[in-house]
Amino acid sequence: MNRMIAPMLFSRDEKAGDDKKRSLINVSIDLTKTELENKRIQDNNFLINKYSVNNSLITTEVKKAFRNKLYKYCAEKAGLTDLDFEDKNSMMRAFSHPVFEWELMSIITETINTVNADNEVEDILVAANVKTVGIGDSFTDEIESKSLYKVQEHAYGDNKSRYQEHLKSPITITPLPKSASVDFDVIQMTAINYDWGKQIAKIAASFRTKMYQDVVDVIFTVANVSATPFYAPTFAKSTYVTLASRLEAANGGAGVTAYGTNIAFTAMSDIVDTGYTTLDEINKSGFIGNLYGVRTQIFKQAVDSSNANFAFRVPNDRVLLMSSLGERPVKLVKESALQVISETGLNTALYKRVYTMIDSWKAQLATQAAYAIQEV
Repeated sequence: MNRMIAPMLFSRDEKAGDDKKRSLINVSIDLTKTELENKRIQDNNFLINKYSVNNSLITTEVKKAFRNKLYKYCAEKAGLTDLDFEDKNSMMRAFSHPVFEWELMSIITETINTVNADNEVEDILVAANVKTVGIGDSFTDEIESKSLYKVQEHAYGDNKSRYQEHLKSPITITPLPKSASVDFDVIQMTAINYDWGKQIAKIAASFRTKMYQDVVDVIFTVANVSATPFYAPTFAKSTYVTLASRLEAANGGAGVTAYGTNIAFTAMSDIVDTGYTTLDEINKSGFIGNLYGVRTQIFKQAVDSSNANFAFRVPNDRVLLMSSLGERPVKLVKESALQVISETGLNTALYKRVYTMIDSWKAQLATQAAYAIQEV
C-alpha cells in the first residue's frame, strides 16, 4: 500500500529563492514555452495559443546545460556530493532525498504556475476572464441589473414604476481542486539529452486543456440562456440577424462576433440559398464567413485523447454570439498555488517517481454582459 508523504505546496506569489534558482526557473519557463509553441505549430488543433519565445536561443546545448545545472543545484541544497547524474543509482539516491525532491518540484511547479498564468495565453480568454485568488480564498462578483430606470410622463399624483433592485445580486466562486497523477522515469532522466521542457509542457498543457474544457462546458450550456431572448433553437436568416441585433443593443452597441467550429459554420452555410458570390465564398473558406453581416470567428476544436473515439470537446451543433467587451460571460477563478504530493511505497519501483499534482479552479457563469446561443 502506498504511503502518502506530507504535501508540498508551491505558489507563484512566493519568492523564488536565490538568484541561481530564479535563473533556473527562467530557463525552465523558456524551455516549456518553446515546447508548447512547437506543439502548436505541429498541431493546428492544439489549444495553447502562440507564445512569445525565441526558438533560436533554445539549442540542444542549452537543454543539456540546464539539465546538469538543475540537478547540481538541487543536490547542493540537499547536501549530496559526488553524484554522477548519468548514473542510474545516483539519480535514485538523489530522488530518495526529500530536500532534492522538494527543490526539484518547486522549480517544476513554479514553471507550470507561470506558464498557465492568466496573462500568458489567450485560449480561455475568448469566453472567460481568469481571476487569481490565494489559497482557500474565493472571488465575489457583484452582478448589476442591465435594467435602466423607467422614465414616464409626469403628472402629480401618478404612480411611478420603481427600479427593480432585487435583480442585483453577488455571485461567489470558490475554486475546487483538480488533480493529475504524474510520473517521472528516473532511468530516462539520466540521459544527457533528457528534455525537461517537453515533460513540463505536457503537464502544463494537461491542466490548461481541462480549464478550457470547463469553460466550454459552461458557455455552451443551452439551459443558461434558453429561458431568455438570447437563444434561438432554429437557424434562419431573420432569427439569426434579430438575435445578433438584440445582443448588440443590450450590450450598449458593442459589435457582435459569432464563435463556432468549422463544422457548425459549414452546417449554417449549407442552409443558405447560394448564388455566385456566396459559392465563391464557400470555395475560399469552406463556409460563408460573416454570415448576414455577423462577424465570424472559428472556435478552436479539440478532441478528448482519453476517449477511444476521440470525441469532440467543443459542440458542433451551436454557435456562440458575444459582444466585443472586456468582460466575458464566464469567470474562471484559479488559486495561485499548485500542490504536489509525493507517493512512495512497496508498490512503486525505485526508478519510478509518482506525484499527484493538484491545482484548484472553478469556471462559472457570472456576467453583466449578455451573450447568445444559436442552434444549428
